[in-house]
Amino acid sequence: MSSKGTVDAAMTLTGRYLRRLRLQLTALFAVATMAALAVLSVVVFRIDSELRLSRMTETLIDRARQGAQAVTVVDGEVSAERFLADDTLTDSWPQIWVYESTDEGLLPLAGPTEDWYGVDFTDAATAAADEGDTSVRWVAPVGENGSLYGRALLVLDPTDDELAAVALAVVDADDFYGDQSVLRSQVIAAAILLAAAAAAAGYWLAGRGTRATGAALAQQERLIAAAAHELRTPVAKIRAVAESGLAGDEPAEVALARVDRMSRDAGVMVDDLLALARMDAGREGVAREPLRLDLLAEAITAQYPGVGFDAVETVVSGDPGLLRRAIENLIRNATIHGGDDVVVSVHPSRVVVGDRGPGIDPSVADRMFDRFETGASSPGHGLGLPIVRWVADSHNATITVRNRDGGGVEAVLDLGHFTVPSSTPP
Repeated sequence: MSSKGTVDAAMTLTGRYLRRLRLQLTALFAVATMAALAVLSVVVFRIDSELRLSRMTETLIDRARQGAQAVTVVDGEVSAERFLADDTLTDSWPQIWVYESTDEGLLPLAGPTEDWYGVDFTDAATAAADEGDTSVRWVAPVGENGSLYGRALLVLDPTDDELAAVALAVVDADDFYGDQSVLRSQVIAAAILLAAAAAAAGYWLAGRGTRATGAALAQQERLIAAAAHELRTPVAKIRAVAESGLAGDEPAEVALARVDRMSRDAGVMVDDLLALARMDAGREGVAREPLRLDLLAEAITAQYPGVGFDAVETVVSGDPGLLRRAIENLIRNATIHGGDDVVVSVHPSRVVVGDRGPGIDPSVADRMFDRFETGASSPGHGLGLPIVRWVADSHNATITVRNRDGGGVEAVLDLGHFTVPSSTPP
């Protein structure tokens, strides 16, 4: 598999992982939202039920009090004339029944003009009377359907505080709870819509949140996959040369020299890979300081015999370590492709590295700054120029690589925005 194929495979794996992670985060967000909405719905139902119960209770208490106040007790005689004469008590809702206390127990004394429920509430009134308390008592559900509720108020004889009568107000709970199912349906429908909206928002947020992570993972996997692929070639060559020397196919000194040269090349690749990894991880910081760009370039050029050098005094603000790596990569790239005819020039703010080699391979001209992109005949590993681009970007500088008139390539690293006046000490 080619280096590009290896990188594409790594990106595919990363894409699958991120899609799975995005779906998992979306599901988690949706489940958490649904759980919160479920709890909220239960709270709403509970509050609604309590409010309905409170309203029903207050209504029954008020009606029972009205009924009790319409009963008169004079010399032990209980009269419901005022009650029966008041249409607001006999013909309105909730309905009221009055029971007289006798030696035989509670007996019906007065009631509504029209009985809506057709139920005998004597037992309910008796149960309230047996409590022996003048406070309003809640009467358990009565009737066959169990939906009738009442409140009873005891009427005492003012002469001896004995029980004289019981006023009982009764209502059908469906009058208060009948439309609760509509509310529940509306709340459930709203919860479903909110959960769907939350899932959509979670999907979008998960995608947005994992974008940077995805880019970092893709970059890391691309680097690892491509590095593993690219390192196979030098390792295989070193092993082949070592086996050839051990087998006596060539002199040991020749084999060792070749192994040394190949290992150095592999070492350069590993150094570049580590530099890229640090750059991608944000661990390669930029520490700017005034420095003599001409002296830095001269020191690097001195390591490459046969490379020409021409410079004027130039002071810039930059990171010495990163600029050293960028300039060295440009010079090494030129010596690999341009042979011995390489010249390094330093002008105010710029480092120019030129050669008279074959020029830029048209097949990689548009991708020369992409990682692991090399021409068909290039012995390089395709990491030098990407590192130079990163160093240039980190300094807000520019890097230009173009074919020269008359043949060869010219690379220009321009740090113009960071030129320091010559009076600044190096």
